[in-house]
Amino acid sequence: MVVFILIVLGVVPSWSADIIIDIPDPLVSRVVDGICGTYDYDVAKQNGETKAQFSQRMVKKIIRQTVIAYESTAVKQTARQNADTAITQINSEVSF
Repeated sequence: MVVFILIVLGVVPSWSADIIIDIPDPLVSRVVDGICGTYDYDVAKQNGETKAQFSQRMVKKIIRQTVIAYESTAVKQTARQNADTAITQINSEVSF
């Protein structure tokens, strides 16, 4: 059985979290091959990185990209709401 252990650092400087994905032995090759095939693993370009290491790195990358996308969307939405509020206030203050 292969267990992917992902260490997510930097969310809060004082702590880290482990995400453990337990993959049953009969599925390990399928999972690793699926990730390597999807994310273009090339043994000649990996500088000694195994398929399992590459797969773990890709899962970390997916999690990181998901968090960044979510937080970016939230920041943009808040900025739009703040801008709309400011514009409404400006429009209500200006009268001729």
